Amino acid sequence: MTIKTDMGLPNREAAFKCLCTALEHLEDKFSLSELMGVAVAGCADSAGVAVRSAALKIVQTLAASSTSMLSEHILGLKDAILAAFKDAYSIRKESEDDFTTLKQFVMGLRDLFDSFKLADPTNAVFDAVEAGLSKQDTEYGKSKIPAKRELSSMVAEYRGQAVEAEAAPAEQ
Repeated sequence: MTIKTDMGLPNREAAFKCLCTALEHLEDKFSLSELMGVAVAGCADSAGVAVRSAALKIVQTLAASSTSMLSEHILGLKDAILAAFKDAYSIRKESEDDFTTLKQFVMGLRDLFDSFKLADPTNAVFDAVEAGLSKQDTEYGKSKIPAKRELSSMVAEYRGQAVEAEAAPAEQ
């Protein structure tokens, strides 16, 4: 069995953090559309939750200034959010801290999609995200692994539904 280590992971995270800082001070020096494309690709980085989060900060900054730019890249963000839901169980098994970061990433994307929905409420991406969430929620619900079934609450939270804690058995 061969185990591969992604030696570039810390460099990608550092690069996105550096780009975010540079964007704050040198916005006029960047091709913002190209930067958005790179950041969206970073949001789909399956090797590192920290990379996803650092890339999302750039996407959020750019989306705040241009809804049309977000529109050009919304399908890539849909793929990133659905991939994050698929990765949730394996990430949770490895590190609760990374899982917490992934959850923040997912909710950050949810907020981005909510603001985009105000500008383009009939975009087909919303139906595609909902279909992907339904598929993932069904997979979580059918699992025989209790920790995987618990991930349905993350789907419910994304959808803005109340998440109930498991009720304790009633005392007799």
